[in-house]
Amino acid sequence: MNKTKVDILGSCVSRDSLSIGGSDEGFEVKAYYQQCNPLLQFTSHVLPDITHDDIIAGNMKLSRFQMECICADMNKNILKRLSESGSDWLIIDSICISYGVRRVSAGGEAFEYITGGSFAPIKLNTICKTIPSAQFDSNIDWLGIIPDLLTSFISFITKRYADKIILVSVHESPMEISSEGHVVDRSHNDYYTLSEMEYERRILEETGCYYIRSPDNLMSDYYHRWGPSGAHYVEEYYRYAYKAICTIIDGHENKDNLRKDLDVLYASSLLDMYRIRFKESLSVRNTLQRSRLLLSKGDKSGIDLIEQLIEQNEVQAFAELGRCYRDGKGVERDLLKAAEWMRKAADQNLGWAKNELFDILWRINTPESLKEMISVATAFSDLGDGNAMGRMGRAYRDGRGVEQDLSKAAEWMRKAREHKIGWADWELFDILYRINTPESLDEAIMIAKPLAESGNRELQARLGRAYRDGKGVKQDFEEATKWMRKAADQNLGWAINEYKAMVRR
Repeated sequence: MNKTKVDILGSCVSRDSLSIGGSDEGFEVKAYYQQCNPLLQFTSHVLPDITHDDIIAGNMKLSRFQMECICADMNKNILKRLSESGSDWLIIDSICISYGVRRVSAGGEAFEYITGGSFAPIKLNTICKTIPSAQFDSNIDWLGIIPDLLTSFISFITKRYADKIILVSVHESPMEISSEGHVVDRSHNDYYTLSEMEYERRILEETGCYYIRSPDNLMSDYYHRWGPSGAHYVEEYYRYAYKAICTIIDGHENKDNLRKDLDVLYASSLLDMYRIRFKESLSVRNTLQRSRLLLSKGDKSGIDLIEQLIEQNEVQAFAELGRCYRDGKGVERDLLKAAEWMRKAADQNLGWAKNELFDILWRINTPESLKEMISVATAFSDLGDGNAMGRMGRAYRDGRGVEQDLSKAAEWMRKAREHKIGWADWELFDILYRINTPESLDEAIMIAKPLAESGNRELQARLGRAYRDGKGVKQDFEEATKWMRKAADQNLGWAINEYKAMVRR
């Protein structure tokens, strides 16, 4: 399956338009930088480069992605990475302007600009680690430096991406769906919106790029996956943005009806927002989250909310009811009904429902269910889904629905790893450990060592087992204990038990 390669500059809105709004299946995101004002990449870099190890996060737990964004912003290497990404398309949005700017003086007349936002304290603490005398200034007329930098930015992106640029209009929403499901007004900063609009206007005017308009009546969602914020929108927005992105890319070569198609999508999005506002329909994510909270308290009215979404023909509600029957939440546990509802969602091409249908059919464990299970996973694997590939690996590993074959199990699990499925790392290790040939054990250790050294507790524990058993490495109880303790210190249950057993030896 050929995927469209894209780079993303801006906020989580543009990235979430691909993952929440639709499916990542058709896209490969080669470079994505969040909370990085791209205009500052055209300013001087005088501070020392920083690495992940340099970052002082305080009490904030940072993901590898967040640390990469911090490093890229401070080291001023985003332009180089975009130049080398190999992507055809660029998706950008304007909210990065609202993060503000910090000026850092490194002594004498030398200074440089870095992006503000929620990562700013981390950046400043990190700089102080390397330059104790550094001084910071946030009271600067940063809007005054934008015009010239924007000229440089526009020149860069038009040269790099030509006419394959999509600008997503992103602003703080004036309304929010609350934790109770009510539409309420929320305060927002029009000052930043003005700067964002000027940013958008110039990019549109000088690049002729595609434009995805933000609905005037847009709402944010208290239950957004990243938490409440003015730019964390209701799920219905992301569906609109995803369809618009796909429409632009599909219609790029033949633009006859493109403007009309985008206008229809925009009008439909406005209508969706009005229906939610005036309670003619329910917003999907907000309603599902409220349903889950009710069911977690034993309140069966959560099922009523799911059924209301089903009346709207919301495919996620089909899958949610399938989960309820699977887990016995608000209804009597019934795997056959769970499969029935999850199948309805899978038949409407809800990707994760296909994988969860596989898991339910695995638990039903009849010849008929296992046959369907393999059919579902094979078809989804053919579309390039890594989770389905990993499940095929499990089926061959355990002989469920297919004849047991550890070599084929390893082959499928390798494919899942290539698609960056995290659990495939240690499940492939386990399969290779069971194959137990010199070649398979060498491969298992090659997988385990770098991941264990980077802090992966599952592979730390497995590397401990390898040293304990002398498989793929020379037997070394001291090394075995060291690695098992590292995993136990990260609260991996079975590693705690095995570490205690090692200490008692």
